[in-house]
Parts: sequence; structure tokens; C-alpha cells
Amino acid sequence: KILVKMGNSTSTGTNSGAPPEDVEGSGVFLSKEYQDELFQDFQSKVLKEQWEKHQKYLIAKTNDRRLADFETKEALKEKLGQFRQQNSLVHNQLDQQADSLQARFSDLSTEIKFDTDRMDRTYLNKSAQGQKASSCLKERSNITLCFKDDPSKCDAIISVLEKCINDAITQQ
Repeated sequence: KILVKMGNSTSTGTNSGAPPEDVEGSGVFLSKEYQDELFQDFQSKVLKEQWEKHQKYLIAKTNDRRLADFETKEALKEKLGQFRQQNSLVHNQLDQQADSLQARFSDLSTEIKFDTDRMDRTYLNKSAQGQKASSCLKERSNITLCFKDDPSKCDAIISVLEKCINDAITQQ
């Protein structure tokens, strides 16, 4: 594989081929096969180093992506927890408002029933009570139905009931 040429004599390694005829002067020369083998080894080493460098790069990028994904998931979990906490507060407030409105409706309904009964007893005598109470019975049932549906829309029915009661009182 190695050719040594000194002066007029040439020495070769045991596995080398014939010495090249075009080599002039003295020195150490490598055979074409050995040069090709060294070149292949060098290319393999360079290629292996580049491959390892590329693998390290890919592993680093993968780790960075996984870390970013983990951080994103943790941030989303935190935001979800905050949202759920805020959602719970809002629902509690809405529940309290609904309970308050239901209690107010119940109180007003009871108050109106009591007031209409008291007005019947106070302003209608027994003979007129049969006639006039039956004439305002429709208005009283309408207001009861209205309070069951939507108390905010009962103003017109309340006005009709008041007029009916006023008419009953003035006719006495």
C-alpha cells in the first residue's frame, strides 16, 4: 500500500500493486487503492460526525418543543382553573339573585292576596259583596296568573283591578 522511492530503487509494501510508472523523484507515495480507502474512511468519519451533530440538533429541537408544549399546557390549565373559579362566582351570584327575586315574588303575591281579601271585607258589604266580588273575580284571577308568569308585565292588570275595586266602592 505504501510505496517508497529513493533514488533509483523502489520499495513497496507487501499488499501493494505495481509501483506507478509516472512517479518521479524520491519520497513516500500511497497506492491508489490505499488513497481510496483513506478517503472513504475520512468521508465516513466526516459523515458520521455530521450525522451525530444533526441528531443532537434534532434531539435539542424536540426537547425544546416538548418543553414549550408542557409550558403551554400548564398555562392553559392555570387559565382553565381561573375561568372555573370565576364561573363559579358568577353562578353563585346568579343563584342568589334568582333566590332573591323568587322570595320577593312570593312576598308580593302573598301581600296582594291579603290586600284584596282585606279590601273585599272592608269596602264591600255582604249584599254587594256577592255581586261586586264576582265582577272583580276575573281581574283577581288575571293578576294571579300574571304574577305566576312575569311580574314585570302586570301593571295593566293591576290598573284594571284597581278600577274595578274603585267602581265597587263608589257604587256602595
